Parts: sequence; C-alpha cells; structure tokens
Amino acid sequence: MRISKLFTASVTCAAMLAVGLAAPAIAAPTQDSLDRLVELNPGSTEALLTESIADYSATSGQSFDAVLAQALREAEVSAAAAAAPAVTVTGPGKVGVLSSPGGGSYSLGLANNRGDVFVTPAYTGPINHGHAGIFFTTGTLIEAPGLGKKSRSITVADYKVAKTSVKQSVKVTTTKRNAAGAYAQTNLRGKDYNPNFAINRDANGDDMNCSQLVWAAYKKAGGIDIDGNGGTGVYPYDIKDSTYTTTYKTF
Repeated sequence: MRISKLFTASVTCAAMLAVGLAAPAIAAPTQDSLDRLVELNPGSTEALLTESIADYSATSGQSFDAVLAQALREAEVSAAAAAAPAVTVTGPGKVGVLSSPGGGSYSLGLANNRGDVFVTPAYTGPINHGHAGIFFTTGTLIEAPGLGKKSRSITVADYKVAKTSVKQSVKVTTTKRNAAGAYAQTNLRGKDYNPNFAINRDANGDDMNCSQLVWAAYKKAGGIDIDGNGGTGVYPYDIKDSTYTTTYKTF
C-alpha cells in the first residue's frame, strides 16, 4: 500500500514537472498579432516569424511581445502606404492581378544615375507589399524578384511597372551611389528569396527580399540607412518615403 502511494505520488510529481517544463501556450492577443503579421507577410510562416522575433528580442533586450508589436505596427503602416487598387495585367501569361515585378503597363526606362532606385506596386495574394530595385548602371537593375527566384541583374529594356511606380535618386555623393550599385551587382546577386519583411534588416543575410537588398547595398557601400522609419523591417515603401530618396519620375 505504501509503495503504491509512493508510486502514485511520484507519477503525480513527474506529471506536474512535465507540465511545468512544457512550452507555455501563446496568449490569444499575441497569437492574433502573429496571425496578422503572417497575413501581411505573404509567403512567410508563423514559425519563421516567431524565430525571427525571438532572435531580435534576444539581441535587442526587448520582450517578445514588444518586438512583435513593433513589427506589426510597421507592417500595418507599410500596407497603408501601399494601399492602391489592384493592378490588372493582361497579355500572355499575365491575366489577373499583378503578383510579381516586371508587370504592368509602363516601361521603367533608364535611370538618371547609377545607384538610383525604383519602387512599384507588387501583390502577393491581396497584399500590396510593393517591390524595389537598384540600378547598377542606368540601364541595368539588381532585384530580388520573388518567391522561388534568386536575386539577379536584368536590363530595363523590356521591364514594365505599374501605375504609381516611382524612380528615385538617393541623396548621397555620386561616389556612394556608384558604390551602392556596384556592391549590389558584385555581392547581392544569386541569393535566395527571403519572404520575411517584418524583420529583415540584415545586410549580410544569405537570403534577401527586394527592399532588404536595396537597403543592404546602401548600408554596406554607402554607409547610410535608407529605411524611412527604422525599426525591425525595411519595406519597399519605407525606401520610397525615406528622407534620403527623392522622386524624379512617377508613372
């Protein structure tokens, strides 16, 4: 009888210990925020975003919830800045909503200078997250075109963009603009696509999304931060609204 009671007590304690060591469930408000952040970062996953937030939290000293809240605020601001009617594209293989760069009705054309940038609407599902690229030469750009594709250089000869797109110069010296374009050409091509815009301010990332690539080129070679609002992520419209960028062509 005594052995039976001791055994029962041991099992009970073990069960309580196991429960105590189990990972805590995510609180409902936090889960709701995560769900919304995933929604605003199409192609990303809850697991990827959770890992990125946890890493950022560890290095910044901020709580997980504080980082999540900041990342979500930025994502919402970016979505609002990008708010525009969906761009309908027609032609062979292009019927429907613009879902990748290189679509639309307007020829991007030549840049004024090497190191210039452009921002254009681009949708993944219902989200207009935008798309950005940097000019290596006035007629060649470097971009991270999207999921399943590697960053590349491409001529502007047949490159199309949508209404409300902009071409911009960056307010630094010609030497720094040239250096940023050259850095993108030499160091930022051939990278896998990073679907995580929420926490992407890593200039040395093995994978990169479009705005991260443009930001990294100027961060590494120009010594400036062209993220318009700082924080955890740099989105295409953060670059468009940066104090360092000036629009000289609107489509």
